[in-house]
Amino acid sequence: MKRRTQIDFSKNTISEAFFKLVQKYDFDKITISQIAAEAGISRATFYRHFDSLESIIEYTSDYFIQDGLNRLSELESPTLTDLIRWRLEIAHELRHLTDVEEHPDIKQILKMVSPDRLKKFSHILDFTKPYKLTFNFAGFQAVISQWAKNGYKESVDEMCEIIIELIADN
Repeated sequence: MKRRTQIDFSKNTISEAFFKLVQKYDFDKITISQIAAEAGISRATFYRHFDSLESIIEYTSDYFIQDGLNRLSELESPTLTDLIRWRLEIAHELRHLTDVEEHPDIKQILKMVSPDRLKKFSHILDFTKPYKLTFNFAGFQAVISQWAKNGYKESVDEMCEIIIELIADN
């Protein structure tokens, strides 16, 4: 296994272990030792990759967004539907994050890192306009949160159609 692949594998294993624990325990009660045990690693391995619980959330979110952006950038001329599908696919792939994002501590972490994330990806998506920014973080996120609460019953394609209808109705 190449070194980069090993590092990503370790980080993803730690991330998955953390999100399993968040679904069972309060965020502020989770310890590094619990995460390490759940992931089957040592505390030293944890600290080799992360310096805090918050850094796991940031890494996980950024990892999936970057992966989605890589897929999006492969499209010749992305349409609005492509952009919506991309965002929904990220939400669906990040189900474990979406499911716990209403937790006050996690919500605060995501709120703090979101503006930096937008700057990082603004070369692909133009969220510099205030209404687009508000829609992305409020309207779109509210729809995704409701989708998560409903257990992701609709497919990504069905959700894409729903959002297009919502936008078209305005």
